[in-house]
Amino acid sequence: MKTTSPAGRLRPERPWPLLGRDAELDEAARALCDPRSSGVLVSGAGGTGRSRLADECGQLARRRGHPELRVTATPAARSVPFGALAHLLRPGSHGAPPTLSGTGPVSGRRPVLLLDDAHHLDGASAGLLASWLRTGRVTLVATTDATRPPLWPDHALHRVPLRPLPQAVVTDLVERVLGGAVERRAVRLLHRASGGRPRDLRELVDGAVRHRTLVTEGGLWRLTGPLSATPRLRALIETRLRQLDPQHLGLLERLAVCGRLPLDPPHRASADLLADDGWVRLVEEGPHTCAELAGPVYGDVLRAALPVQRTRRILRDQTTRSRDRDTGPAGLLRSVRWRLDAADGVDPDELEQALVLARRAHDHALALRLARELARIRPRPRSLLLLAEELYEHGHPREAERAVRRALRESTRDDERLAAVVLHAQSLAFGLLRVDEAFAVNAAARHAFAGHADEAVLGANETALWSLVGDVRRAEQAWRAVAPEPGSRADVIAAVPRVYCLTESGRTGEAVRAARLSRAGRRPCTAVDAVAHPALLVGAEARALAESGALAAAEDLARQGYDLAMDSHAGSAQTWLAGHLGWICYLRGLAARVPRLVRQHAGARP
Repeated sequence: MKTTSPAGRLRPERPWPLLGRDAELDEAARALCDPRSSGVLVSGAGGTGRSRLADECGQLARRRGHPELRVTATPAARSVPFGALAHLLRPGSHGAPPTLSGTGPVSGRRPVLLLDDAHHLDGASAGLLASWLRTGRVTLVATTDATRPPLWPDHALHRVPLRPLPQAVVTDLVERVLGGAVERRAVRLLHRASGGRPRDLRELVDGAVRHRTLVTEGGLWRLTGPLSATPRLRALIETRLRQLDPQHLGLLERLAVCGRLPLDPPHRASADLLADDGWVRLVEEGPHTCAELAGPVYGDVLRAALPVQRTRRILRDQTTRSRDRDTGPAGLLRSVRWRLDAADGVDPDELEQALVLARRAHDHALALRLARELARIRPRPRSLLLLAEELYEHGHPREAERAVRRALRESTRDDERLAAVVLHAQSLAFGLLRVDEAFAVNAAARHAFAGHADEAVLGANETALWSLVGDVRRAEQAWRAVAPEPGSRADVIAAVPRVYCLTESGRTGEAVRAARLSRAGRRPCTAVDAVAHPALLVGAEARALAESGALAAAEDLARQGYDLAMDSHAGSAQTWLAGHLGWICYLRGLAARVPRLVRQHAGARP
């Protein structure tokens, strides 16, 4: 089903296909066929497709010969008795209540009343509708907010809850609408930004196509810029925000400014209601239950309405509130980010501690920001090395090389020089493909560090370089000469090439076991270590599985690794995993997927 014009613009007048709702539609259809049922109540957060599902139910009833009546309840009509139902009524005689006009039962079939936004129904209309349901005058198909049930009692209405669409359905939906394949990164960002809500997804896709930030290149749709809300989506969100209780709105503003927050007892009830209504997600984080906005678009709209001074007051107030209660690693990261956002000073030691914690969590987007700030206010060798490592992780090897060369010039300590050499060689080889130069840098350092306690680190680095050029024999020799202790820094560097060497030598079972053992024993990264991202071990294990013949499991594992790399904004790891996915699909005979994955490989940058 192609819904794009030759110019690549969507046709907004054409409805999107209804995907991922088969179970809910079947459930509603069974309820409408049940003589004991008075109808269906479709509930869900705004934008989940309540009205669309109700309309599908109405079409089903029409095909079966039932007359159709339509009502939309609105906040404006709520203040007028019978305001929502007025166009369906005729006055009652001698003071009797109004009655349903125009359409009566036809061939024994009751009218089907489609009632949108039943939570806005006025009391008089709700009472009259309840009497119609009791007497079997109509069959009802109504929609309502998950958090605001309608006023009438439950008269044998079958409730059909709608939840956000999973990523797999979003992939299928977007590809059908655009008429072609969509890169995995774009789908993942669209799913995250829309929260799986079909309405928000449509607006985001339409806006991205119109602004040419979602473009087709060689048959693959790719994102070339940030996603942003269309004016219509912003207006819809702003309208819903105006209907919120001030306490709920205040919590949303705080989440928009501060990001994920542990919930205080006073905020828990508000957060539960907002989660049911699709505004926030609740996330378990250690001993805390935290809340975060359900999609970045909500944050964009909320922040745009806040003056700068109010934003800074919220940041400073939250810093004060959390000082004694949110004291763990995640709390420190939040506190440092809030102070930077508020343009307040942060102690360099605290900034470096937060940077190490962000790296340990593989949150490379935040880590790069912290590394740039640390290198700016304290341009010491260690700060420059941390910056170089984050630049390398983000897929900027030339900037990384400049930072690491500066660190090498200024380093006076052995541990700093060693870390700089390892990173320099890795960046030259894996980032810039200057492999001969990388070997020369590593060899000179091995000569200078001969007999040093950390010489094994350079031996492990040599293992990685031989693995890169495909010389399995020399890589194996280098690894045996090092024999790193499990969990040591040398072991971290050698783990990935070791798995590849075992795979290439035909020992795939041993390779899979080695990868899993290394992943299980991997300690948090607290020093500057090249190629330490866990997604790379996942990719190595996926390759070993593929060589052993377990192609379906290999593809699934490689996709998990790619998503892990993308979620943590690790550009080099994304590229590596995208290449593995293309190779595995080729082995599976899925040749049509390979050009798409190769294009993703070329464009896999955060």
